[in-house]
Amino acid sequence: MRVSRVAALLLCLCAAAAVWAEADEPEGWDVNVGQGPLSLRDQFLLSQPHLSLTPQDPRPTDKGRWRVGMDVDWANTFGQKGAAYLVDGETVTTQPYVRYGLLEGLEVGLDVPIFWRGGGAMDGFIQGFHDAFGVGQNGREVIPDDSFTAFVNQGGNFYQIDDEGWGLGNVALSSKLTLAQGDERWPAFAVQATLTVPTGDQSREFTQGGWDGGLVASISKGICGRFYVYGNAGFTAYSDDHQGPIQLETARGFFMGGLEYRCSKSCSIVLQATFTSPYFAADHLHNWTYIAGLGPKFQIGENCKAEFGILENFGGYDLSADFGLHFGVEFGF
Repeated sequence: MRVSRVAALLLCLCAAAAVWAEADEPEGWDVNVGQGPLSLRDQFLLSQPHLSLTPQDPRPTDKGRWRVGMDVDWANTFGQKGAAYLVDGETVTTQPYVRYGLLEGLEVGLDVPIFWRGGGAMDGFIQGFHDAFGVGQNGREVIPDDSFTAFVNQGGNFYQIDDEGWGLGNVALSSKLTLAQGDERWPAFAVQATLTVPTGDQSREFTQGGWDGGLVASISKGICGRFYVYGNAGFTAYSDDHQGPIQLETARGFFMGGLEYRCSKSCSIVLQATFTSPYFAADHLHNWTYIAGLGPKFQIGENCKAEFGILENFGGYDLSADFGLHFGVEFGF
């Protein structure tokens, strides 16, 4: 009986959403793709030298059109495993990008990441949040606030980053091919390939000097008039399986699931989760990471979009960013 009541309630909610959206029925691409997932990248401090995939939706840039934008992510990382591993610091990733609709359903893109790492300013806030909600500090309280330490000891092979500050990362070239726009019955579907060029500052270890590649398939489906479901599955492959003397996995899996609620034609709320396979090959660091993201997206006029978000890990705590803030803005012409 309880199951039937829940099912009836869900049907009523969908019907209400459909009635509400009747005067604003999605058409064309809007049937299956809303404003899309948040562009929340992996902000783990030690993974800056390598390619990290970004959540995607299947909608391409229109043929002959340009999209120019910038994403900014500020995140705090804290993880430790005794004397074998300690990462305590913050990162800022500023990533300008450009997209161009080369053909109908085919876009090409360029991303230029600019990284910063250092002690930051979030530690006091995060510790206060943990105390307020009864969350353990995992050793944060015994280390001075806003300090910077990053080292890994893998079987006697010691790797440490001491250099704080800004540096250029590896430029990324991408191409997205949309295979289906979908309709009221079938979802939209696309694949995107990305290749990074070793342009980063190797002396400051913002690159390992190799070429990385990635492939991600994206799917999305509109439901009940105001909701959109997104899914990604992909992988990255590294040309170098070491970071200093520390062995890495040569490939990483990437999965994302998201839900968008379209409050209006100009505003949406997005909730998403990203799952990434292990970065390090060593057994004591061989963990999946799990990141949740939440925030609004806005359509400002016909040619401008903006998004805000927060990220929080809910698994693989020692090997992912703890907490982060995201901002993105994009212009089309």
